[in-house]
Amino acid sequence: MGTPDLRGTQGTFTYYTDNPDAAGGDVPGGMIRKAELRNDHAELVIPGPPNSLRKDRVYSTATMLIDIDPERPVARFDTGRSVAVIQEGEWSDWMTVDFPLLPHVVSATGMFRVYAKRLRPRVEIYISPVNIDPEEPALPISSPSSYAKQFGRFYTLGIPEDTASLRQGVFDLGEFLSQTHLVLEDEQRMLREALQRFDDGFLFFYFSSVDQNSHILWGKHDDLLTPIYHAVDSAIGEAMTREPDAAFIVMSDHGFSTFDRAVNLNTWLRVEGLDQKAHAVGLNALYLDGADREDVSRRLLAWRDPKNGTAVVKSVTQTHGGAGAPDLIIGYSPGYRASWATGVGDVPPEEIEDNQDAWIADHCINAADVPGVLFATKGIRVPNPSLRNLSAVIMGLFQ
Repeated sequence: MGTPDLRGTQGTFTYYTDNPDAAGGDVPGGMIRKAELRNDHAELVIPGPPNSLRKDRVYSTATMLIDIDPERPVARFDTGRSVAVIQEGEWSDWMTVDFPLLPHVVSATGMFRVYAKRLRPRVEIYISPVNIDPEEPALPISSPSSYAKQFGRFYTLGIPEDTASLRQGVFDLGEFLSQTHLVLEDEQRMLREALQRFDDGFLFFYFSSVDQNSHILWGKHDDLLTPIYHAVDSAIGEAMTREPDAAFIVMSDHGFSTFDRAVNLNTWLRVEGLDQKAHAVGLNALYLDGADREDVSRRLLAWRDPKNGTAVVKSVTQTHGGAGAPDLIIGYSPGYRASWATGVGDVPPEEIEDNQDAWIADHCINAADVPGVLFATKGIRVPNPSLRNLSAVIMGLFQ
C-alpha cells in the first residue's frame, strides 16, 4: 500500500480515442489522448517515468503499435516487447514495455494492461497505470529484491482499483468491476502462493478489494458488493484449512457509510465569518488561526443541513496540535463527508451539495459510526480491543 506507479504517482491511467468530441488533456487520475488512425493502424505514445538521467527530468515515452482487423472488432497491440491480440471488450494480460532513458543504453521497464473498450466504428483504448514490473523492477518493491519475482506479474500499484477511470467516465460500472476483479484474482493467487511458501512465523496479507469496491458500491449496489465479501471470506477459509493450527486475526480498520451530501467546510467558515481565523484542508482537518476552539466546536455541532435539518457534524475532537497537525478533527454525520474541494482547501459557492460523484460511500466521518471489525481464533483477551492492542497481542502469540 503506497507503492507508486512507474511515473511516481498513485496511479495515472491513459485513455486514447479518435472521437473528435472528446476533450483531451489531463484529468484527475489520468490522461486523455487523441488517437490518430490511418488504414486501421495507430501509434499510441505511452507516458513513462521522468528521465532521471536528464537535468530537466522530462518524462520518457514509449510507443505501442495498434492494428485493427478491417472486418472484425479485434486488434493487435505491440510494445516491442509484448504482443497481445484482444477483442473489443476484453482485457490483455500484462504487457511489458521499455522506456528509453539513454537510447540503446539504459531504459526503465514497466508493465500495463490494455482494455479494448471500443474498436469500431470509434476507437477507445484504456491503458492501465504503468506498474513497476516485479520481474524487472525499475524501483525496489520488496526486500529481499528477489521476493517479488517469485509471484510472477501482479498489480504492484499500492491501490490498484482504478476508481479514477470510473469517476472520469472512462469506465462504466461494469467495466470498473471487471478491472477490480482482475485485482481480486491477483490477491487470491498471491495469498495461495504466500501460504505455499509459509513455514513458520508471522504472515500479513492485505486485501484492497473490499475497501475500494465499497467506495463505489456501498448502499446502492449491495448485490454487486456482497460477492466480493464472499470471495475474501473464501480466501480466509482456504487459509484456515491449509494452516489449521495457526492463530488467525482478521481485521478491518473501519466500516462504511453512504456519502450523500458533500460538505464545503471552508464555505461554511466564510459564512460564519471565521475564514480569517480558520481553514480546512484534507477530509477531516480544521486548522485554527486565532479562532477559539470551544466556540468553533460549538458552532460546528449546531450546524444543520437546510435541506433536511440533519446535524452535519456529529463530533469534534480537539488535538494537541503542533508538527502540522490540525487543531480540530471533524467527525461528520453518516451520509455527510467533506467535499473533494474541501480536501484541497477550495471555497465553492454552496455550503452543502448533493454528491454527484461515482464515489458514493466513505468512512472519513464520525469514527463511532464506522467501526472496524475484528475476528480472532486466539489471543484476544482485551475487552473492546482497538488498533493499539494488536501489536501486543501478536507479540504475545510468539511467547
